[in-house]
Amino acid sequence: EHPSSLTAALALHHAILPKNDWMRKHGLKPLWPVYGKPRKIYADNAKEFLGTALLRGCAEHNIDHANRPKGLPNYGGTVERAFRTFMKAAQRVRGTTFSNVVQKVKYNSAGKAILTLANLERWFGIYIAYRYHQRVHRGTGFPPIKHYERLVKGTPETPGIGRPEPIADPRQLLLDFLPFVTR
Repeated sequence: EHPSSLTAALALHHAILPKNDWMRKHGLKPLWPVYGKPRKIYADNAKEFLGTALLRGCAEHNIDHANRPKGLPNYGGTVERAFRTFMKAAQRVRGTTFSNVVQKVKYNSAGKAILTLANLERWFGIYIAYRYHQRVHRGTGFPPIKHYERLVKGTPETPGIGRPEPIADPRQLLLDFLPFVTR
């Protein structure tokens, strides 16, 4: 899907909810304990992040929303670095298409595809839960999952924030962030 208010809502819904059911659906052992409402969403200035649906959902769930300053891409470095890491991993998957738009012109992507969307989701779940979150990162010196656990449980120096409260109504959460029409 192209970026839109709908895809932003679906991404937030997935990010906020526990991943156990999603992982089981894809035949994976649950090993992705990251969930919960963010305190703040910090986004670029794309229209899907400026719309009334996202702002209404944030207000409904007491989530602060801010956009990074225009023309200052360095404010998005963390997420851009993660995307680059994910794309480099995806480029190593058999059947991948090219990043170069000139190379893509004559390439029959649909005819040469070897993964279904479900296969791709499963691959990405494996990559995130079993590789990315478990691997030591150069910038921090430890795996992201350990950082998450330190934030939740705390350390001798810093108290933890505790496990997030489960979402009582996952369907309502999604509805709160979906695009809508006022009539």
